[in-house]
Amino acid sequence: MGLLPENGVEIVATGRISAYGERSSYQMIVERMEYAGAGTLLARIENLRIRLAAEGLFDADRKLPLPVLPRVIGVVTSERGAVIQDIRTTILRRFRATCLFGR
Repeated sequence: MGLLPENGVEIVATGRISAYGERSSYQMIVERMEYAGAGTLLARIENLRIRLAAEGLFDADRKLPLPVLPRVIGVVTSERGAVIQDIRTTILRRFRATCLFGR
């Protein structure tokens, strides 16, 4: 389901109810779970940020300068999508001498 519920976290669960008439008991079969409201999710993100900062992952001495031109560009899209075609044409137009594709 993509979400592992923890104690104290408010969630919205969607599913179905089944009833056992002999025992007068009910069972909820959860098909989907999500965090309740943006506030809970933002609080989890903030807690993660604080934990990572305590590990020193945001310290200035860990940062590296960005290169003027990257050696590799990663794009996650379909092979024939418009996004990859736009990126290819832009790179060809701006950096034709250094481009390895489209020739």
